[in-house]
Amino acid sequence: MVLFGRALTVLSILSITSATVSPPMRVSFRPPSLARVRTAYKQFSEEHYMPIACIQSGILRASADGVSQALRGVPLDMHHMAAYGTLGVLFSGLVGASWLAHLESQLGPGTTPKDVGIKTAADFFCYAPCANSAYLFMVPFLTALYTSGTIDLTASTACLLNGFAAAMALEASLFAPYNLLSFRMIPATFRPQTTATACFAYTVGLSAIC
Repeated sequence: MVLFGRALTVLSILSITSATVSPPMRVSFRPPSLARVRTAYKQFSEEHYMPIACIQSGILRASADGVSQALRGVPLDMHHMAAYGTLGVLFSGLVGASWLAHLESQLGPGTTPKDVGIKTAADFFCYAPCANSAYLFMVPFLTALYTSGTIDLTASTACLLNGFAAAMALEASLFAPYNLLSFRMIPATFRPQTTATACFAYTVGLSAIC
């Protein structure tokens, strides 16, 4: 009887405890709003300005070269893509982002037609010849280096001399209109990313030259 009474006591305690236990909490997940994502990305871009520009430029340049090869119906050359990716990181990313920051610091953030025209002209006559020369010379150079470990200065020089005029004409037809829009409407923080995107279209054409 004692054991039976103790058993009844334990069962009564358990029933009371289970009745007083709160139901499990339900955790609801709400995806972040577009405004919060935009704010977070802006802060991240400001804190890691250069690494984002370099990585994004490298990926976009290599991808654009692959797309260009596919559109032209030539066999996919991964070494050629690697050469474009390397220059995307080192030149378009590192040098290009630094150039845009320098341009903004020297000429100011003005968006008047005069300011936009000066920045567009400076970009075309100062930066574009250097960037195009680097790609025209270094893409064949790095492709040969990555493919067979050889250095072919003759082919690189010939590509630079024969393709410079076509590359600058492509630059004028694509980047001059883009810069007129970019320097007027796009904040400097986001400009390396939008410029890298514009470079995708430009690289598709440039890949046919070098």
